[in-house]
Amino acid sequence: MIAPLFLIATACAVLILAGVTAKKYATARLQFWKREGRMLLTPGYVPPPPTVWGRAFLRIACRLGTFLTVGPLKVTGRENARYAGSLAVTPNHSHEPDFLVVGAALRSSFRQLASANNCRGKSGILAAWAGTFAVPVKDGKADGSGLEGKQINIGSVTAHAGAEILHLRSEKLLWFPQGQLYPDNSLLPEQFQTGIVRAVKLAGGDTAILPIGIHYLKSRRPMRLTWARKKFGFTSFGANVAIGEPILCSSLPDDFREATEVIRLAIADLVSQAKSM
Repeated sequence: MIAPLFLIATACAVLILAGVTAKKYATARLQFWKREGRMLLTPGYVPPPPTVWGRAFLRIACRLGTFLTVGPLKVTGRENARYAGSLAVTPNHSHEPDFLVVGAALRSSFRQLASANNCRGKSGILAAWAGTFAVPVKDGKADGSGLEGKQINIGSVTAHAGAEILHLRSEKLLWFPQGQLYPDNSLLPEQFQTGIVRAVKLAGGDTAILPIGIHYLKSRRPMRLTWARKKFGFTSFGANVAIGEPILCSSLPDDFREATEVIRLAIADLVSQAKSM
């Protein structure tokens, strides 16, 4: 009887010790990502690469979020995203779920640039965990006017942060070149910022830009709208996504504005393709 009781007691002790260790580890990791979430509000700060779980969370969130808020996707050119080097993913920006649609269309994880206004509190913790870095934004442009006592060129530090991600790892980096939403999808030259071009030029090497065109379907299809889709304030019955061929940074003009125009024209062409799909 003593041996079985000893084995049971030992097993219980091991389980308790494992539970306590797991709790301490989980608490330490939560505190770590809380600190990283707060650090996101520091211009130019790049959080550590996302963990396997962070990447998996982003992939699942994009697919589920797209299913709930947008509907079915029709994607063309997905093979263009299978690029061996670093990719700066640059879609048009017409609606809030755009980043979800991009993730679902690519079927892969990515890091992204986000507005610091959307990375506060719990959102900041999740953002850092998923590999996001943030920038203070005003009217679609990087803006440091609200940073008291700091003389920082926000555009420059943001470009260097993006270049750090692209240069150090063969990663995908989602960056909306328009900087803010344009629901009419007019894609005018003055809407596009030069930040992503500056980042890829700084990264150099085999870094490339992946242009993407997104078109939301507004005509009624034989399907019911979900509550989540109605909450976004526009009626979406799915979306078409056209993924273009990578544009090597070495092939872009040296002038940032001219290079941005190349990207704008590529995105505009892909949006037209998406509309006709």
